[in-house]
Amino acid sequence: MVAGTTGAGITGATVRLFLNQGGVVSPTPTYTTTTTTVSTSGSYSYNFKIDGVAAGRYVVTVEKTSLVSDPVQLTVSVASATETRRVNFRLLPPAVYGDGLQLVSTPFD
Repeated sequence: MVAGTTGAGITGATVRLFLNQGGVVSPTPTYTTTTTTVSTSGSYSYNFKIDGVAAGRYVVTVEKTSLVSDPVQLTVSVASATETRRVNFRLLPPAVYGDGLQLVSTPFD
């Protein structure tokens, strides 16, 4: 489920799955979908579903213009012939900082 600050589902967000083999994440998504209106199946609700995902480990990301994903990414394990649930994200407005605050970056070696 991809939800906003109120907990309501957000439509039009892009969800991407990147194959993670031995800690090496694919640079291009293996599967991509877009969130839709919220659906209910049994006791849970969802607004994205990707059928036919091969078994393995994946890094999942979600993005939508002008919003920030929380968490930034999730790592999930997909088992053969098993539905993977609880892949949840929140999309939040970017943080706004008050006047006079400066963010400084230093090199890390």
